[in-house]
Amino acid sequence: MERVVAIILIICLNSCQKDEYFGPVYPSNSDEVSITPGNLIYIGCEGNFQFNNASLSVFNLEDETIQNDIYKRTNNKQLGDVLQSIIHHGDSLFLVINNSGLIRILNDSTFEELAIIEGFNSPRHMLMLNDKKALVSDFGGGALSVVDLVSNSITNQIQAPEWTERMVLIDDMIYISNMKDSSILIIDALSFEKIDEIQLSIEPSYLFSLDHKLVIAGNAKKGAKLISFVKSGALETLAEFNNRISGSALYDSVGYFLLNNTVKMINLRSQNEGQFSHTAQTPYSLYVDESGIYISDVIDYLSRGKVLRYDASSQLIQELETGLIPQVILR
Repeated sequence: MERVVAIILIICLNSCQKDEYFGPVYPSNSDEVSITPGNLIYIGCEGNFQFNNASLSVFNLEDETIQNDIYKRTNNKQLGDVLQSIIHHGDSLFLVINNSGLIRILNDSTFEELAIIEGFNSPRHMLMLNDKKALVSDFGGGALSVVDLVSNSITNQIQAPEWTERMVLIDDMIYISNMKDSSILIIDALSFEKIDEIQLSIEPSYLFSLDHKLVIAGNAKKGAKLISFVKSGALETLAEFNNRISGSALYDSVGYFLLNNTVKMINLRSQNEGQFSHTAQTPYSLYVDESGIYISDVIDYLSRGKVLRYDASSQLIQELETGLIPQVILR
């Protein structure tokens, strides 16, 4: 699947207490699902294309245990073919299963399946517009799907470029990655009419909202760039990297960028920078929140992967064994 697209500023985050690394955390071999209530980190594992072996892992921050294959063990069936992305909305998880052409809705603590939204071509990412409506991007179908969250069905299709990816809502306008043409499509969030399309010099793999501005991170022909865009149409290059990035995240105004051996960080307000080295063999994605910096390692794409958890001072705390090709990480 597409892989085109971090020293926290210690001064900003050094209030977090440093934990000692105590080795890898292995999941229980039991088939019984037992999740202790608490703060959970959800890890979506793509699985291998056309092997129907995508899976969901759950890491509990309270007792620091991880459980794999949660969906299958709870619902007695396979999750599907290629888990592309996950949205956590209210008390539900929306799992976008790319090659299966559907979205599974799960309870966020019991993991029981609540509903299935079907009829997609090759869904990629989901954007919640409100409690009743969402937008889903797509690969190869040339359309964005409008989803009714009450009936859990597709109610409308909007003509769009062949390959759309991530989306972000800023002030009643939706910004959408057009991967094929390296541009940003802008549509009205109410009418879904096209407002504009902005051509870029990078693949717009990661989109963020900061101070009512769109921030875009992605790879160029050589290296990678971080760009900001404002409503006036002005583009500003905030940073350039000599190497390509395989993941990016924004947390507390700090941008994180995953490279082969390092995570680079830039405070997008102060412009202070930093970096630290990581030990992932094949870094694949990145997630950051107050509980740590999480880097997924897909190893060789055939073995069970790992998620490396670093603390605020960039020290490795834990290695979490997951399913195949851990990709999406969220709270």
